[in-house]
Amino acid sequence: MRHLRPDIERLKRENAYQSVDVARCLPDNPQMRAKFLNEHTHDDDEVRPLVEGAAMFYLRVDGKVYMTRCERNDLIGVAAGTRHWFDRGRQPDYRRQYPSATEG
Repeated sequence: MRHLRPDIERLKRENAYQSVDVARCLPDNPQMRAKFLNEHTHDDDEVRPLVEGAAMFYLRVDGKVYMTRCERNDLIGVAAGTRHWFDRGRQPDYRRQYPSATEG
């Protein structure tokens, strides 16, 4: 995770993010997996450094769906308003860290 820190700090400066959150999804938490499988949008940009594991990110842009596999140490950005979802599979085991525009 240390090698991602310069990118995270740069993104925090450039986008005025106030905090960094960490989310972890393990095989024994099917509710968390289900939450991320639902296509959704956010009012602000998302920046997702993947700290552990791997996940498939799906982005719906101009009527097409784009899929990209993110693995440990990858960083993905999703623009505000972009329909997206992601999946780590039936046995999810990943941790991601992300900057946030709000505290906490």
